[in-house]
Amino acid sequence: MIKKWIMCLLMMSIVLVNVAAAVTVGELHCESRRNPLGIDELRPQLSWIIESDRRSEVQTAYQVLVASTPELLTADHGDLWDSGKVASDATAQVEYAGQNLPSHAK
Repeated sequence: MIKKWIMCLLMMSIVLVNVAAAVTVGELHCESRRNPLGIDELRPQLSWIIESDRRSEVQTAYQVLVASTPELLTADHGDLWDSGKVASDATAQVEYAGQNLPSHAK
């Protein structure tokens, strides 16, 4: 019985990995601009596009991480903002709700 349960969990994990691998996020924008050099909004609007090689894929939730360094972001640590999991299909006009962004930050 335990072996069947473990096998079932393993199969579910493989399916979830396959589903996750098919979906990516692209076309990241801040205030409708890609890689802006500067913004003058305290709460800029963020947007993205879901890309998938499968038809009819939809977003059901998102999590936004904003970090002060690429290393923190790579480690999945948003020191400036971690929205947590938000149950939403929104991909545009998501308002930044983190710490005040420092002036002249890269």
